[in-house]
Amino acid sequence: MQMKYKMKLGLAGIVLCMSPMVQAQTNTLSDLDGLVGKWINLRSSIADEQREWDVRKARWEEELQLLKQESDTLDRQLKTFSDDGSKEDSERSELLSKKERMNANLNSFGDVLSRSEKTLIQWKAVIPESLRLPMDGLFDLLPATEKAAEKLERTKRVQTVIALCTQIETLQHEFHTTREVLEIESGGRRQVDVLYVGLSCAFAVSSDNDWAAVGVPGTPAWKWAVRPEIAKEVRNAIDILNRQKAAELIHLPLQLSGGADE
Repeated sequence: MQMKYKMKLGLAGIVLCMSPMVQAQTNTLSDLDGLVGKWINLRSSIADEQREWDVRKARWEEELQLLKQESDTLDRQLKTFSDDGSKEDSERSELLSKKERMNANLNSFGDVLSRSEKTLIQWKAVIPESLRLPMDGLFDLLPATEKAAEKLERTKRVQTVIALCTQIETLQHEFHTTREVLEIESGGRRQVDVLYVGLSCAFAVSSDNDWAAVGVPGTPAWKWAVRPEIAKEVRNAIDILNRQKAAELIHLPLQLSGGADE
């Protein structure tokens, strides 16, 4: 009986002695599990951060590449602008030189320009009104006095003179047909068809072909000499010029100097 009791006490002692050891081992495993979990979480966080860093790095590298391309493009544009600027400066300098030469030339023939303007003003009275109407705007640009001329740009004056001379030359070398009301020698007025041979002479004929006249430039208006015998020839010439009749040989007096020259 005593022996059994001692054995129970011994077993109880062993159990009591082992309990702290088991408890300690259990705590150690629990801590280890916790550390492993933390380590796994840490590794996962590190991996996430590494992936995020790789993505950011790739984006930054892409942005840097784009910035470099943009920088290269800007450099090329700046070089182009610089080259263009140098070219423009050269062209501007050349144009200024040309302008100075032109101004010098304009100043050198100022007197010639003034005489040309005065001559053209006289031409305004020579050109028949029916032919002059399209040119009246240019004639109005001619300065009437030297004081008025000084207020105008010389280049504009030259352009006006050249334009008028060109149009007058065209009138001189072409035939023209118009319908006008003429002041005749008897003091009356007659509506006629007129054929102008340049600005050297003209032929007029009435609508019923019973009256005709030959005209020459004069001041302040053209002078007309009645020539009813040429009415048919004048009408034929006007119809041919207006493409209302087939071409044929026409005899008309081209000058009046005492008698008529054919």
